[in-house]
Amino acid sequence: MRKSIVSLLMVLFIVALLPIHVFALDNDSGEFVIYASEIQNADIHIEGNDVITLTTVSHADVFNVNQRTSDSNENVRAAEITTIALVVHNPEDTEDIYNELLSIPNDNASYKTNTDVVAGLRIHCTVYYTIQTVDGYDWYRLIRVTGGNNKSNPNSNVIGSGFVIKKQHVEYGVWGRNLEGLSPLTNTWFSYEEPNNIASSFDINVATKHTSWPTVVESQSVLGAIYTVTIHSVRDNTDRVLEIVNQPLNTVSISPS
Repeated sequence: MRKSIVSLLMVLFIVALLPIHVFALDNDSGEFVIYASEIQNADIHIEGNDVITLTTVSHADVFNVNQRTSDSNENVRAAEITTIALVVHNPEDTEDIYNELLSIPNDNASYKTNTDVVAGLRIHCTVYYTIQTVDGYDWYRLIRVTGGNNKSNPNSNVIGSGFVIKKQHVEYGVWGRNLEGLSPLTNTWFSYEEPNNIASSFDINVATKHTSWPTVVESQSVLGAIYTVTIHSVRDNTDRVLEIVNQPLNTVSISPS
């Protein structure tokens, strides 16, 4: 009896040392739900042969964020992009799931799937900016970038049976003709941040962090953020890259990176 208790304690000790996702990958059999409103308002695409994305874009009304700007009554606008990604375990099922999503019949319906079949993840990115009119032109200032991912366990990088978030990063900034008279030909104002792969959110106060960044004109300029999430399949040791490009102002065809 004493030997059995000692053996049990040793097993429990070893279990305690193992990473959480070792068990989550095998036992995570919950459902991932996509609601009718999310489906009906999204652009749905098949990426590769085993990823389905549903992407929505929304522009929030003008609102006041006193604590985020140096001007206490400065009006702020926001543009949000949300992407739902379904990573299908068996690529042969991708087309069937895609067609099933397109056939959701009414506003009360929803799509549900077991995570042993499909790994589901929501990622989102919001860009906050101000607009002022000077000499008949609208000038944009980037003040804040937020976003992140929604998964069953916010304290883990596990997103479904056999899939984890391997890496995520955010690139944000502005480029173009600016109000301050700085040369856009010799300067680009972009920054790069890499949240931890278990992080469920990020919040970058651009106005405070980059006080020297300029205000750019509506034409001939770029303002926004790119949020990238790399999903890793433990089962077949492959990666899928999801990318949200949120650029409320993008009138120039360039690659700032």
